[in-house]
Amino acid sequence: GRQGTQISESNRKAMEEASKGNKMDAIARAYEEARRIFLPPFDATADAPHKVYDAIELAGDDAWAQVTRVVDAVTKQTDSDWKE
Repeated sequence: GRQGTQISESNRKAMEEASKGNKMDAIARAYEEARRIFLPPFDATADAPHKVYDAIELAGDDAWAQVTRVVDAVTKQTDSDWKE
C-alpha cells in the first residue's frame, strides 16, 4: 500500500481553509490545536494566573490526596497566624 497518504483532520481542514484564502485562520487553528495537545488542559479564559491550570487535574487524584494530607498535617502543627 501507499505510505504517508493519510493526513490528520486538522491538517485537512487547514489545507481546505488555505485553499479558500483563509491561510491565517488555518494557521491559528492549527497552532491552537497543537498547543492543546502539547500543554496540559488549561483555561484560556482565566482571569488570574493561578486559575489557568487545575492543580488537582495536573497531579491526579492519588497525588493530590497525598499533598492534601501533608498540608493538613503541617497546618495543624503550626501556628494559625499564617492563615490570617
